Amino acid sequence: VRGGEGCGCDGRGGGVGGGEDEECCGWRDSEERGFGRGCHENECGDDGGGGSCGSCGSEAWCDDGSCVEGLGMYELAPAGEFTMGSPAGQHCSDPGEVQHSVEISRAFYVKKWEVTQTEWGYLFPDNPALFDLCQDCPVERVTWYEALSYCNAISALMGFEQCYGLEGCVGTVGVDFECETATFSGLDCNGFRLPTESEWEYAGRAGSVNTYPYAQPANSLECGCGELPILDDIGWYCYNANSATHSVAGRVPNSWSLYDMAGNVAEWTSDWHGAYPIDPVAVDPMGVDSSCCKVFRGGSYQSNAMQCRVVHRNFLFPNGRSEQVGFRPVRTQ
Repeated sequence: VRGGEGCGCDGRGGGVGGGEDEECCGWRDSEERGFGRGCHENECGDDGGGGSCGSCGSEAWCDDGSCVEGLGMYELAPAGEFTMGSPAGQHCSDPGEVQHSVEISRAFYVKKWEVTQTEWGYLFPDNPALFDLCQDCPVERVTWYEALSYCNAISALMGFEQCYGLEGCVGTVGVDFECETATFSGLDCNGFRLPTESEWEYAGRAGSVNTYPYAQPANSLECGCGELPILDDIGWYCYNANSATHSVAGRVPNSWSLYDMAGNVAEWTSDWHGAYPIDPVAVDPMGVDSSCCKVFRGGSYQSNAMQCRVVHRNFLFPNGRSEQVGFRPVRTQ
């Protein structure tokens, strides 16, 4: 009750007693703060009477009346062209890293760091991570299909299109979830999704021609698990990680302000594993039509220097789990 004896709210948008409804119920103050009638301290969501308590805008979603950061933790990767892969004969290179030209025709948002266990918990109650005592560490042991489920869930929360149709799924996400197949609505989908393999490498390079964000390996000794100063600064890998994940954003980001593109956990991409395209310039390549496994990139806390190069490729069954693999969503601009 505000404004004197007999003044209060009737629960239907009107006042009771002798007081003015806005003065007695505090609506004037709440509306000035962007809250709707009946919202009390809620900053977003339904006001219970067909109105809104406010919008979180394009950079967050509404969770029980509060705005939770979402898109604000993303950086924009511009459209452009780059040379993907490594030249034959380069130190630490692999035959599957054949150099080729790629055009990324759409700008896209990239999450600044890997999805953390806290962020996972906003959407799913069951945490699959092995290192589950560190909520700021990346969530790992996530299957490829569970990563798609997360992307769909955050898209729905923020009012975007869900990019994936999951079919033949059984079990509980984070526990024993498995699917038979998934359909992707395409790169023009405005919701969250996994990056293509080429988008991932493009974002990892951040305009650099080097196979690490800041330098090339100088010799074959820099391919193993010894100390490598150019990697020490930017990633958690087998030399410095003590066989465990670490809180995200604990190392130096690349020039596009993306953290942990080398080490900590490797990251799922959308592509099936297969040979690179042979086109003179591959425009928005999305990998081969099918194979046994999905590509993951970036290396992990257990990886050696060779595996943390931005060009290195690895793969796993889409229903497979590994404590070395997490994910980082993107969204087409």
